[in-house]
Amino acid sequence: MRTEGHPVRTDRRRGTPGGGGRPGALPGRHPAAHGACHAADNAITFAAGTVLGPAVLTGGFSIHHVRPAAGRTLVARASVVHGGRRQAVCRSDLYVADETGTESLCAVAQGTVLSAQK
Repeated sequence: MRTEGHPVRTDRRRGTPGGGGRPGALPGRHPAAHGACHAADNAITFAAGTVLGPAVLTGGFSIHHVRPAAGRTLVARASVVHGGRRQAVCRSDLYVADETGTESLCAVAQGTVLSAQK
Protein backbone atom coordinates (compact mmCIF):
# COMPACT_ATOMS: atom_id res chain seq x y z
CA MET A 1 0.00 0.00 0.00
CA ARG A 2 1.22 3.56 -0.73
CA THR A 3 0.01 6.82 0.80
CA GLU A 4 0.92 10.14 -0.83
CA GLY A 5 4.22 8.78 -2.11
CA HIS A 6 5.21 7.13 1.19
CA PRO A 7 5.16 3.34 1.41
CA VAL A 8 3.10 2.09 4.37
CA ARG A 9 3.40 -1.40 5.87
CA THR A 10 0.27 -2.90 7.34
CA ASP A 11 0.08 -5.46 10.12
CA ARG A 12 -2.24 -7.93 8.42
CA ARG A 13 -3.40 -9.44 11.72
CA ARG A 14 -4.73 -6.12 13.01
CA GLY A 15 -4.89 -3.95 9.88
CA THR A 16 -2.91 -1.19 11.56
CA PRO A 17 -0.22 0.88 9.87
CA GLY A 18 3.28 0.29 11.14
CA GLY A 19 6.58 1.95 10.47
CA GLY A 20 5.63 3.78 7.31
CA GLY A 21 8.35 1.85 5.48
CA ARG A 22 10.93 4.53 6.31
CA PRO A 23 14.01 3.85 8.43
CA GLY A 24 13.52 5.32 11.90
CA ALA A 25 9.82 6.10 11.29
CA LEU A 26 7.44 5.88 14.21
CA PRO A 27 4.79 3.17 13.85
CA GLY A 28 1.46 4.43 12.53
CA ARG A 29 2.63 7.99 11.85
CA HIS A 30 1.93 9.60 8.49
CA PRO A 31 3.58 13.04 8.18
CA ALA A 32 0.50 14.91 6.89
CA ALA A 33 -1.89 13.42 9.45
CA HIS A 34 0.60 13.88 12.27
CA GLY A 35 1.07 17.56 11.34
CA ALA A 36 -2.69 18.12 11.24
CA CYS A 37 -2.99 16.66 14.75
CA HIS A 38 -0.33 19.05 16.07
CA ALA A 39 -2.01 22.04 14.39
CA ALA A 40 -5.43 21.12 15.81
CA ASP A 41 -4.05 20.57 19.32
CA ASN A 42 -2.20 23.90 19.25
CA ALA A 43 -5.25 25.79 17.96
CA ILE A 44 -7.50 24.22 20.63
CA THR A 45 -4.97 25.01 23.37
CA PHE A 46 -4.63 28.65 22.29
CA ALA A 47 -8.42 29.05 22.11
CA ALA A 48 -8.79 27.62 25.63
CA GLY A 49 -6.08 29.99 26.86
CA THR A 50 -8.38 32.92 26.03
CA VAL A 51 -10.75 31.83 28.83
CA LEU A 52 -8.43 29.88 31.18
CA GLY A 53 -5.25 31.95 30.99
CA PRO A 54 -1.81 30.98 29.69
CA ALA A 55 -1.14 27.96 31.96
CA VAL A 56 -3.13 25.14 30.34
CA LEU A 57 -2.80 21.42 29.57
CA THR A 58 -4.63 19.31 27.00
CA GLY A 59 -6.83 16.85 28.92
CA GLY A 60 -8.28 14.95 25.96
CA PHE A 61 -8.36 15.28 22.22
CA SER A 62 -10.01 13.64 19.21
CA ILE A 63 -9.66 14.34 15.52
CA HIS A 64 -11.61 13.11 12.51
CA HIS A 65 -9.91 13.38 9.13
CA VAL A 66 -12.43 13.99 6.33
CA ARG A 67 -9.97 14.23 3.43
CA PRO A 68 -6.19 14.15 2.94
CA ALA A 69 -4.34 17.27 4.06
CA ALA A 70 -2.87 17.78 0.60
CA GLY A 71 -2.34 21.41 -0.28
CA ARG A 72 0.03 24.34 0.06
CA THR A 73 -0.95 25.65 3.51
CA LEU A 74 -2.60 24.07 6.55
CA VAL A 75 -4.99 26.43 8.39
CA ALA A 76 -6.41 25.64 11.85
CA ARG A 77 -9.25 27.70 13.35
CA ALA A 78 -10.50 27.02 16.86
CA SER A 79 -13.26 28.30 19.11
CA VAL A 80 -14.36 27.74 22.70
CA VAL A 81 -17.57 25.69 22.90
CA HIS A 82 -17.76 25.92 26.72
CA GLY A 83 -15.42 27.63 29.15
CA GLY A 84 -15.50 27.15 32.91
CA ARG A 85 -13.18 27.96 35.81
CA ARG A 86 -11.05 24.80 35.52
CA GLN A 87 -11.59 23.50 31.98
CA ALA A 88 -12.68 24.48 28.49
CA VAL A 89 -14.10 22.41 25.66
CA CYS A 90 -12.93 23.64 22.26
CA ARG A 91 -13.31 22.60 18.64
CA SER A 92 -11.04 23.18 15.68
CA ASP A 93 -11.62 22.97 11.95
CA LEU A 94 -8.57 22.34 9.77
CA TYR A 95 -8.39 23.43 6.16
CA VAL A 96 -5.84 23.07 3.40
CA ALA A 97 -5.37 26.03 1.11
CA ASP A 98 -4.15 25.66 -2.47
CA GLU A 99 -1.99 28.09 -4.46
CA THR A 100 -4.98 30.39 -5.10
CA GLY A 101 -5.95 30.51 -1.40
CA THR A 102 -9.05 28.36 -1.81
CA GLU A 103 -9.62 26.40 1.41
CA SER A 104 -11.01 22.86 1.76
CA LEU A 105 -11.97 21.23 5.06
CA CYS A 106 -9.65 18.31 5.85
CA ALA A 107 -10.23 17.57 9.56
CA VAL A 108 -12.45 18.38 12.53
CA ALA A 109 -11.14 18.15 16.11
CA GLN A 110 -12.45 18.59 19.64
CA GLY A 111 -10.53 18.79 22.87
CA THR A 112 -10.82 19.40 26.58
CA VAL A 113 -8.21 21.71 28.02
CA LEU A 114 -7.51 22.01 31.75
CA SER A 115 -6.21 24.95 33.73
CA ALA A 116 -2.78 24.30 35.24
CA GLN A 117 -3.34 26.97 37.91
CA LYS A 118 -3.75 25.66 41.46
